[in-house]
Amino acid sequence: MLLRARDERIKLGIINYIEKLHPKKLFLIDAIGGMITAFSLFVVLRSYEEYFGMSGEVLVYLSIIAMVYSFYSWVCYFMIKGKWNRFLRIIGIANVMYCLITMILVFVYFQELTVLGVGYFVFEGMIVFLLGVLELRVGGGE
Repeated sequence: MLLRARDERIKLGIINYIEKLHPKKLFLIDAIGGMITAFSLFVVLRSYEEYFGMSGEVLVYLSIIAMVYSFYSWVCYFMIKGKWNRFLRIIGIANVMYCLITMILVFVYFQELTVLGVGYFVFEGMIVFLLGVLELRVGGGE
């Protein structure tokens, strides 16, 4: 019972922190995450394509998308001074769409993907999806 109450306080604390998170920090997190994703896809996964199973051409396209999202977030981080909500919703929707595209690709290329490849794309998808939902939640008010 005491553990359950403590867990609820921790959850409420995390939710409170997230809801009070300044949009500028979300753009920074998104920009850095996009760069990490682009590097992982373009350099790491392409170099070890046989261990992941996703075609190099698909990895290039996904890395380009990640770089475009990263560029957008960097621009927002440095240039937008107020009225963040609309810009945050745009990248939030884009991130959720990226997850959808990635999961469709996992489904389409499932026979070629290795366990490591499926694991990578599911894990990346979960992180990007959570970030997208968070951006939509924080960017929800005007």
